[in-house]
Amino acid sequence: FEFSAYDTSIHLDKDMILEIEVIAGSDFKKELKAEIRYVRSVGSRGSGLFRAGVQFLNLDDAQRDELVQKVLEIYKLSFSRFKIAN
Repeated sequence: FEFSAYDTSIHLDKDMILEIEVIAGSDFKKELKAEIRYVRSVGSRGSGLFRAGVQFLNLDDAQRDELVQKVLEIYKLSFSRFKIAN
């Protein structure tokens, strides 16, 4: 999983273990553990924007499938709003 954010009060480093809460809409809320795999500065110098990749830890098959289904649902909803001209 990759995310982008601006500088936070907590400095993120590779190999850190995070306890995170994933919220998507009113029907999806999961508390998960994840390991930071990389952190990169992006954007203009001094913007504070960074991109980080995390790997979820200790997910069983049911949790993984539920997370994948929610991501696919979000993609479907997002891309259904685009109008493609002929």
